[in-house]
Formats: sequence, C-alpha cells, structure tokens
Amino acid sequence: AQRILPPLQTLLVFITFAAFHSMNALIVYFRAFRKEPLAIPNLIATLLIVLGGCLIVPALGVQSLIALMASVYFMLFTYALFVFLRFDSNGAVNA
Repeated sequence: AQRILPPLQTLLVFITFAAFHSMNALIVYFRAFRKEPLAIPNLIATLLIVLGGCLIVPALGVQSLIALMASVYFMLFTYALFVFLRFDSNGAVNA
C-alpha cells in the first residue's frame, strides 16, 4: 500500500482540521448569542485558502497548501480564542 501523504504532512493536516473544527465550535457558540464576531475573519481565511490553492498548488505542490492552511487556521483559531476569552454572558464582546 502506498500513502497519499507522508506521516509528517498527515499529522499537520490532522492538527489543521482539529483547529478548524474547534474554531467552528466557537462560531456555533457565538451564534447561540446571535453574535458573529468571526464572520469576516472566517471569510478572509476561506478566500486566502481558495486563492492559495489556485495559485500555490500548481507552482509549489500540495505541501505548500498544507502549510498555508495550517498557518491561516492557526492565526484564525488564535483570534477566535482571543474573542472567546473576552466574550461575556450577555453576549457582548469586550474589547
């Protein structure tokens, strides 16, 4: 059997998707309070990954796209955690 990705890249993809799903759990939590503080950053991250996929993969390969996804989702997850820690029970985001 032949692997699609080497073990290190597979681990990086797993960590990336874990951060992605954790961030989406926070988005669902914010929506319960009818707030959308992560809508614009999530849209920017999606556009970066789609554009990166169209421009980077043909030139540099799949490994560069995995690195791009990991870096974008790590930054977005860090921001989501920052917003979550400043979110109060009334549904307001404290600056």
